[in-house]
Amino acid sequence: MTGYDSSDKDLAPILRRAADFHGHFGPFLVVGVRAGMIALRELQTSKENKSLQAVASLVYSVPYSCILDGIQLSTGCTIGNKRLRFEESPTFSITIEDPGNRKVTVSIPSKAVDELKRKLAKDLHTK
Repeated sequence: MTGYDSSDKDLAPILRRAADFHGHFGPFLVVGVRAGMIALRELQTSKENKSLQAVASLVYSVPYSCILDGIQLSTGCTIGNKRLRFEESPTFSITIEDPGNRKVTVSIPSKAVDELKRKLAKDLHTK
């Protein structure tokens, strides 16, 4: 089975599931979903691949930790099944590995993270 092609038609249903799981829809949830989908595409696999392992490097505080739920929904790697772990880090990246095959790292530029946080703060102040 091939991985997600990350087209808009594939993105909408998973974002709905992610928002339901997470409790609300937000930009860092989307970052996690997209990073997971990109990694699956690059590995040419799907979330049904039970050998996948994921490591998320991020600042472990809200809103950044929302990325973890997006990764869980898009890759099938969860904290509970011990296939997702996180590392406290000032930089943001997600590494997905298919052991014995390949691994891919999706990095999120700090400039993009700062912009998302600024927009999120602005949205909260205008409500």
